[in-house]
Amino acid sequence: MIWPPSRQVANNLKKYRNNLVEAGRTQLESIVEQVLGRSIVSLHTDISTKTGERLIVFRLDASWDQTD
Repeated sequence: MIWPPSRQVANNLKKYRNNLVEAGRTQLESIVEQVLGRSIVSLHTDISTKTGERLIVFRLDASWDQTD
């Protein structure tokens, strides 16, 4: 069981992380489009509780290595 203040801190951190990703999403989409020539359809992110590493998964409008 999580102590209520700890749960509140965890919820606040999650909201803060989500806000950071959303605030930079337009810029991130632009970079992906410039580098890969593809648009982001959806974006998923997670952070490891053990290492603190962030994983960002992009679903693109077509395969990144597909030529038109």
